[in-house]
Amino acid sequence: MAVPAQKLPGEVTDLPAIVLIGQSDNEKPRGSWFAKTDRASARKAAALTGMKIVPVKSGKLTELALKLPKGRIFSSGKAFAPLIQPKVYEALLPHAGNAPAPKGGDLFASGDAGAPRQDKAKESGKGDAAAKPKESFPPDWARISVGHTVLAYSPDDEAWFEALVVEAAADGKFVLKWRDYPEDDAFTKRRADLALKFPEGQKAAG
Repeated sequence: MAVPAQKLPGEVTDLPAIVLIGQSDNEKPRGSWFAKTDRASARKAAALTGMKIVPVKSGKLTELALKLPKGRIFSSGKAFAPLIQPKVYEALLPHAGNAPAPKGGDLFASGDAGAPRQDKAKESGKGDAAAKPKESFPPDWARISVGHTVLAYSPDDEAWFEALVVEAAADGKFVLKWRDYPEDDAFTKRRADLALKFPEGQKAAG
């Protein structure tokens, strides 16, 4: 009698098969990946919202896809696609095909906060300005101060992003702005809610 195949310990079966990427109205990159079992639903979501589709067909694309959150499909048929790192978006973009353009209407559904509307071309070249000044990182967590780049958690996007400390507020709190989205409003975080990011090759002090 044939014995059904069993999954071996540590075997990975839930890998990215397709990636959806796009930009919100303020040109922030968003995206997520979907496994093979959700590929058809993801393609339908892309057609609905105008997102771009990246088939994951190589180890390099798998590596890039795993830098994104795993997606899910809302009851409206649209995809969960939170903010992603701009450099990951730019790396995936050349591998994307154009999804069918949406037929109009509000692409956000009730309860679908964070779902992208429509991918926009950067016709003005905005964002290609002069190189950013060299970042400054705190030597340790206790010495975070104004001008340092740290990591802050965005609950809306369920991810950590680089933020700049712009002011030391009262009660051990800091006023910050997202490094890659300086046009967004400033926000406040406690020291305990921040994490450190060290430049490549630099080890933590101590």
